[in-house]
Amino acid sequence: MTLLDHPVHTNTRTSDTTRAYHPAPQSDPTASHVNPNPLWDVEQFAEYLSMKPEFIRQLIKQRRISIVKIGGKVMLEKSTADEMILTGRRPATQPLQLDRFGHR
Repeated sequence: MTLLDHPVHTNTRTSDTTRAYHPAPQSDPTASHVNPNPLWDVEQFAEYLSMKPEFIRQLIKQRRISIVKIGGKVMLEKSTADEMILTGRRPATQPLQLDRFGHR
């Protein structure tokens, strides 16, 4: 369905009937496009990392993580969180030894 197929509704907020409201086309629910690097606000970013938003804001203030500003709103990329996870990873020096019951 194209935008031209949608019925035209008059704008009820103003008495000007020359302005028309065209609803946005509905997205296809079967579409498989998923953004691999979404933008998150500070709270979403902190939740993904299981951290407090205050700590993330402190890192932003210290310019220790990169941000994206859109209209004054601070956004962070998922790839930045994934990078923090990778740089914080420390490999085990010795493999964990378990007995036959799965205990240490």
